[in-house]
Amino acid sequence: MVEPKKTVAETLAELAEEHLRSMATVPWAAYARSIRERAAEGRPGGDTFGCVVDGRYYDVGDSESWLDEEGGEIKLVAFATTYGADDEIEAEETRETVVRP
Repeated sequence: MVEPKKTVAETLAELAEEHLRSMATVPWAAYARSIRERAAEGRPGGDTFGCVVDGRYYDVGDSESWLDEEGGEIKLVAFATTYGADDEIEAEETRETVVRP
């Protein structure tokens, strides 16, 4: 039996949730180091990669930043985005969590 294709909204939610779950397995110290190194280079923390699901392209990415002050809590954001024909964002889903030292 063939399962029906997921809607774009369902796929976005699943990609964002899966990515946030994988981010949550990384220790606080690794994020702290990454934030500090990128800040020294003038770059924000985070990465993005692309994937295709059911023939449709999605960007999946993340960002990390200090929640209030350096050395404290870190805000993690995972997102999934898809685009329309004119390369404008058609839909996006985000998930957030906070990790503590």
